[in-house]
Amino acid sequence: MVDIHTHILFEVDDGAESREESLMMCRIAQENDIHSIITTSHFIDVRTAQEYVDIRQNRIDSLKEEAAQRFDVHLYPGAEVHITAPMLELTDFSPFTLNHSRYLLAEFPFRLERPELILDQVDALFDRGVIPILAHPERLIYLQKNYQLINELNDMGALFQVTLSSLAGNFGREACLLAMAMAKANMIDCLASDAHRPLGHRGIDLLEQAVYIRPPLPEYLMNRMLVETPTQILNDQPVSARPVDPIRPRTTLF
Repeated sequence: MVDIHTHILFEVDDGAESREESLMMCRIAQENDIHSIITTSHFIDVRTAQEYVDIRQNRIDSLKEEAAQRFDVHLYPGAEVHITAPMLELTDFSPFTLNHSRYLLAEFPFRLERPELILDQVDALFDRGVIPILAHPERLIYLQKNYQLINELNDMGALFQVTLSSLAGNFGREACLLAMAMAKANMIDCLASDAHRPLGHRGIDLLEQAVYIRPPLPEYLMNRMLVETPTQILNDQPVSARPVDPIRPRTTLF
């Protein structure tokens, strides 16, 4: 499997707190059949762009050889880019895309006074030559209240990364309901851990967490969200088209 959203790099953000914890996350990843990890520490302040890139590379260099040799886990650069008006002043997002690809993991504010602004912000990212992957859309309050915005974002060509543990109910009822509705509509492109710790609801143990998804999702769907599409993103390949039904609130899954 490929995990496209992690906070595995130590002492960069609110993720791993030490090199030892980063390596422990690599070990847990191996035990959960994760062989490729994109490192997506929070990138929040556009004024620190070069500092962010330098620190990220330093941490990857510190970990990658031991992670590969001990655990057969390979680390790749990326970022979870917090989308704000100042961030959109950037004209070149290439240092922050996932493994130097066309894909950008974009985190939008959890609350927006004018939720429709997310449509303009996604459009602005397309204008800058990247394909936005919305990080954990199921946890955004205004999307939980307005499923139609998800349909509109999908129609624009945005991709969606849902946190697997949301499907297991670990981020509350509303996040679980939206994640399940997106799964039923075939609208989730990737499941990822958003791991900040080795274990727990913010852990990297995807297979362990998947056991608690109720009802279980079909195997073909899990494979697409955990293997096929994340691999395409990692390798900067076009993401396979997925037939989509409009998302409908409060429906029964499968």
